[in-house]
Amino acid sequence: MIRIMIADDEKYEREYLTKFIAENYANVLELVFSAKDGAELLDKAFELRPEIILMDIRMPRLDGLEAAEKLRRKLPKTELVILSAYGQFSYAKQAMKLGVRDFLVKPYLDEELMETLNRIMAGMDVSDDTEINEQTRNMEILYGDADRDMVWPLAFQMRGSRMLKNELNLFGVSSGNYKCVAFYHESIQRIGSAGCEVIRSFFRQSSDHVLVSSIFSQLVIFIFSDDEMAYSELNAAIRKTREYLSDLSSEPILCGSSGSYSSVEDAGRSFREAESYIEDYAVPELKDTFRNELTDIEELCEAEERLYFHILSRNHDKTDKYRGILMDVLRRHETEENMLRRDLWHLMMSLIRKLNHHSEKRIPTDVALRIKEMFCDKNTVSSSGEGVECIFAEAVSILEDTGSDSSFTGNALIVRKAKAYMKKHYSEQIGLQSVADELKVSSGYLSKSFKAQEGSSFTEYLTEIRIARSMELIRETGRSITEISYEVGFQDPGYFGKCFKKSENMSPSEYAALVKM
Repeated sequence: MIRIMIADDEKYEREYLTKFIAENYANVLELVFSAKDGAELLDKAFELRPEIILMDIRMPRLDGLEAAEKLRRKLPKTELVILSAYGQFSYAKQAMKLGVRDFLVKPYLDEELMETLNRIMAGMDVSDDTEINEQTRNMEILYGDADRDMVWPLAFQMRGSRMLKNELNLFGVSSGNYKCVAFYHESIQRIGSAGCEVIRSFFRQSSDHVLVSSIFSQLVIFIFSDDEMAYSELNAAIRKTREYLSDLSSEPILCGSSGSYSSVEDAGRSFREAESYIEDYAVPELKDTFRNELTDIEELCEAEERLYFHILSRNHDKTDKYRGILMDVLRRHETEENMLRRDLWHLMMSLIRKLNHHSEKRIPTDVALRIKEMFCDKNTVSSSGEGVECIFAEAVSILEDTGSDSSFTGNALIVRKAKAYMKKHYSEQIGLQSVADELKVSSGYLSKSFKAQEGSSFTEYLTEIRIARSMELIRETGRSITEISYEVGFQDPGYFGKCFKKSENMSPSEYAALVKM
């Protein structure tokens, strides 16, 4: 039998992989160990020398990249497969350079994992540079502009705070202060993803977590840091960005920076603060242009969200409506066809990333590459022989046919039933398996569906319900903290206290004292 190890800091993910291997490869793969962090993975891998390792990319004590580098040196014949959240493309790209065999994007499908394992076991154990470069190139195509998926939802507060926090985690941002910096300059329309990467490098001097995206003449940057960002470092990055943009055009460059914030709920406020400086210092003839463009960008982002939803729900009339709105907004700002094609291409890749992250049925890489060619080849016309607008319609139609089926409706229904059951039975000793049994689905299916629909795990959502109810009981009754912890479903008052403090930044007793003042 072929020896395999798994490493993931999420218990439910380890349990899911264990069950998957047992059910599908009972007489083929031997699971020799399940590690909960990178350090444990290294220790056991050097001892047990497995042929295959499935590993998360972000783990405590020692992350997946460090572990992969050490494993590659000491166990060169072991096949490494990275499990990565979609926004962590930069990590995945580094992993490929280290010689990692393949990686799967969470939440991945059983079929994808099976295909990867089958390919490895079939003897494809030698990845030459050509293959690695091809994989990296394809990932750059799909995820090169991934910051777009996070920057504008933060700027326009297009998600709830819980969803934004979970999505930021996918980009490697878990906590810390942040600032928003915005630029307005006509050359920004031409810098593309490569230019955004150059600008990102300027701001990385003060932070490892920098999100950068541009639409039309506006560039928005969110800089995250665990420490208060040094003014001099931020100033230097802004100066370098000004110099970079000024080399592209002699037009005046407008810039605004927000103060420092810590809560994701204030992301929209920080963006408006940065933008307000631009508006205040713009000459009168630019003010209206700036305001109108900002309104159009918000309309564009909102229409993109709507289009994504209606592709999933297979509402063709609504899909046509929002596709038309997107074209109208883009045509107001892009007069050159090559720029219009580029913007539509970025928009399509954003839609594909969302579909891949949230829907059960993913868009295959070859389909995404085919759509890319439709927009990037200037000689391409639609199947009807028409121009770029018809190419856009055809590309959206491909996504409808490829990336949506009744599973979306089914997933939403299962999650809705699970939430209703949790709200009714939160005080009982329920968990992922018991609720899955109640709904007659597998725990793995419920876990993935819940994460995709809600942006948080089953356990996180159940804990939120229990904490919210405990706060009501603290406010409205005279019961002790221990009594309340048991009443809302916690078996251990000490664990209840930890969960409460993590959620509310204060202990239950501190909250009780506060509400009774």
